[in-house]
Amino acid sequence: LALEVSVWPYAIPRRWNFHTMGQFIWENVGRFHGQEANEELYQRYYDFLLEHRFSPIEQYRRNLSPRMKLEECLRRGMNTVYLSGNFNATAAEMEQLKKDYETVKRLGALDYALIYIGDETDKWDEMRQRAGLIHAHLPGVMVMIGGSVPRPELLGHIDIYDPQVGGRSKVYSLQQEDTRLIAESQQRGEEFYWYVAAGPEYPHPNVQVEHPLIASRVLFWMTWKYGVTGFEYYCYNIWERNYSRDPARRYPNVRWQADGWSRGWPTNGDGMLFYPGPISSLRFEAIRDGIEDWESHQVLSDGVEALRRRENPGRDAALIARAEAMLKVRDEIVAGFNKYTFDPGRLLAERQALGDLITEVVRVLGNADELEKAAAARIGRQAALRRAMLRERHVQACRILNVEPLSQAAWNALW
Repeated sequence: LALEVSVWPYAIPRRWNFHTMGQFIWENVGRFHGQEANEELYQRYYDFLLEHRFSPIEQYRRNLSPRMKLEECLRRGMNTVYLSGNFNATAAEMEQLKKDYETVKRLGALDYALIYIGDETDKWDEMRQRAGLIHAHLPGVMVMIGGSVPRPELLGHIDIYDPQVGGRSKVYSLQQEDTRLIAESQQRGEEFYWYVAAGPEYPHPNVQVEHPLIASRVLFWMTWKYGVTGFEYYCYNIWERNYSRDPARRYPNVRWQADGWSRGWPTNGDGMLFYPGPISSLRFEAIRDGIEDWESHQVLSDGVEALRRRENPGRDAALIARAEAMLKVRDEIVAGFNKYTFDPGRLLAERQALGDLITEVVRVLGNADELEKAAAARIGRQAALRRAMLRERHVQACRILNVEPLSQAAWNALW
């Protein structure tokens, strides 16, 4: 058997560019594993999630998450920290948040810190009030709302938007004709993520068993095409319906029930990306491939910037043009929110072409160091824009609440 291996001369960054988040139910790990649920087992789940580039976050709990091994998660590349996933603005909650805030600052993770204040809601007054408390009393922390686009009622208050990919809702869905809102939000320094859950329905891409497996991967090509930088999935492991106190009536002694939160709907696998063990699903493996595809596009984008920074960028014009065309994602791969290829061969061929093109860029640059320099410059620009935005919102919130804002020197010292 003759085997020829071609190794691309680059790697996707260890420090994640793409953001992932959602609800990991630790109680379900304990419920299924019983006395085996020890520190070694929990470490396996941490490793499993981080290896799939998913943050071990508790999106709907009022605690700092990851709740354990936060420093290790940051060291391994994770870039999302929740101070709270269910903020209700009580006095006791604010006191705890201030303690956790100090922990995050000590770890140098303030740029990754957020508080989740609402989920598929239209209570705009309440959302503005919650955001103001955070901006005033926890300076530098981002405010995230799930299930909302940048709308007039929230502008200037929300730092991370997270609508559903398409769908029917006029409250929490991003429609195809409104994709301009993504770039407009990012130009202000805000982050823009999106999600799928029980919806959107086919032919929009989703990560349920009923959907073609390619949808779990091509979703992230769509995510790159529209400039979205994060993916939120409401729950990783809804396993409760497969648990019984009677071992004889519990998996693996009975058939696994794949229906998730939306029981009765044709949405098997909804809220269930993997299984006790941890045992992965084909969908979760395809999701990781998709996230790595997204990261590879970012590598190519940094490569284009590195080429432009060379002394004579005109000599690389043809290569830059080819790279820019690749970065747009051809319509044959993704043409819209509900129009994308169902041909795995076509997608894999495009992935091969992406890797080969990055290889050309690296060879012209001489090595991958120039990619890293371009990435560092990009991250620095993004951080400066975000911090300036948060500074303005801190001052505005302090003025409304009659609180003394941080001086510019104290603000700069946060980082």
